[in-house]
Amino acid sequence: MRIFNLYIAFLILSISAAHAQTEIEFFLKGNGHYEMGEYEDAVKNYRSLLDSGYESSELWYNLGNAYYKLGRIGYSVLSYERAKKLEPSDESILYNLSAANLLVKDKIIPPPENFLIKGLRNLRDSHKTDSLISILITLYISSIVIYSLTLFMPKGRLIRTSHYALFLIGLIFFSVSIMTGIKIEHELNNIRAVVMVQEMSVSSAPEEIGEELFILHEGTRVEIIGGSQEWAQIRLSDGKAGWVPTEMIEVI
Repeated sequence: MRIFNLYIAFLILSISAAHAQTEIEFFLKGNGHYEMGEYEDAVKNYRSLLDSGYESSELWYNLGNAYYKLGRIGYSVLSYERAKKLEPSDESILYNLSAANLLVKDKIIPPPENFLIKGLRNLRDSHKTDSLISILITLYISSIVIYSLTLFMPKGRLIRTSHYALFLIGLIFFSVSIMTGIKIEHELNNIRAVVMVQEMSVSSAPEEIGEELFILHEGTRVEIIGGSQEWAQIRLSDGKAGWVPTEMIEVI
């Protein structure tokens, strides 16, 4: 039985290693095609890697670069946004996303924000949820360790220092908890998407006979606030809203 279990474990590790090797090959082939200026082939290799279930900020970033070279701005913006979702503070991703946004025809100007609200939003968007949760776990474990040590400390300066440390950790834990809650609430209730067609009409109603309100172009980001399987109700950062076919946009 033990030999059989070892064989199964070895088989699983072999399959995992082979799968990882295939992922690396697709990624390196895509990079090679990109360096040679063969951007369509690069896209095919990157997409094959995504279709296999693998995902990373580097992969989405490289895919965005290939789409950018092909002039497919909608797909480029979408790829950079998905890379940013995984690594929100990566400077290369943010820079290339800004460059792609310069090519988007629609220049949506949001209403002015209070500097405090803007600062909190930037702080929220600069951290991943997983990172914030990891910080909370680390702070929690640290507080338990410090508190356990204080039970064996003699009264004096050292134990007072420990109490100050616990107070500081608690304060940081409370602040990070609030930020994590805000981040999770934002991710659950704010669904963003990118326009994937060169031009589309935004209607007043979820039907073909709806009145045309305005036009949007490829690469423009929108927020989905409702809808059905065929029609999505969207809103822009400047407050404009309407209905569009779901096939013309893709969720970030």
